[in-house]
Amino acid sequence: MPITRRITGRPIVKPIVGPVVGVGENDAGITDPTDIANLVLWMDGADISTMWLDDAKTMPVTSDDDAVELWEDKSTTAHQVKQISAAAKPKYKTGVQNGKSAVLGDGGDDMGIQGTSCLTSTLNVSIFAVANVSSDDTIGTIFCNTFNDVERTVMFVDSRTANKTNSVVDTLADASVVLTNTSDIDTEAVQQTFIRDGASLEVWLNGVSQDTDTVTAGSETTNDAIRVFAQHQALTKLTGHIFELVIYEASLSSVDRESVEAYLVSKWGL
Repeated sequence: MPITRRITGRPIVKPIVGPVVGVGENDAGITDPTDIANLVLWMDGADISTMWLDDAKTMPVTSDDDAVELWEDKSTTAHQVKQISAAAKPKYKTGVQNGKSAVLGDGGDDMGIQGTSCLTSTLNVSIFAVANVSSDDTIGTIFCNTFNDVERTVMFVDSRTANKTNSVVDTLADASVVLTNTSDIDTEAVQQTFIRDGASLEVWLNGVSQDTDTVTAGSETTNDAIRVFAQHQALTKLTGHIFELVIYEASLSSVDRESVEAYLVSKWGL
């Protein structure tokens, strides 16, 4: 069932320039996402050892522009995503951001895994991503989670000035809830965060809170598919890079959220 958009107007704020406010100020710090409990998905575009040219993992990605058929999850749940269709495979790209590599979608690519999900529930979840779009005034999907053909949670990267969608939630009990960024972005890499704590939703852009909302919790304790670079049914495919995607099946505390954000901002030079 496709998501019905409910976009609300937001004041346009100038792009964030200079040091990122609210990120990197936490003294706790983490070495990597595994330092925080309940990690269920970690896709790292800077780690070429997680990417393969084939589903059987006999031929590793080695060079710029290699087509990625399988991208391994670095969490202990090992929910790797794949794409066997040659025309829909994203590409490995070197030296894209802060001297590090990333995975590039061309607007026709997507990866996923059917019959399972990194999440057993979307009632309490924290999603962190670093991504960009290749062109201004466009939108693309970073991550989508579904159950029975219904999209539960979708995170976008959106450089449009009118809507600026960050994330969309469909609880099965409510109409879809759209959370937007108040700050404009262009084609630069950005760090986005989505946290759901039961009925409460909040999104951040580069460490700054952008939008909040509430939902009525439905029967959201079963999930059966994940997809990156596209929504369910291959909609809103990303023309742009996914640098890193980190998901916890928990509503992280402010301290832990800031630690993950600081790790991503430092690593990717944002």
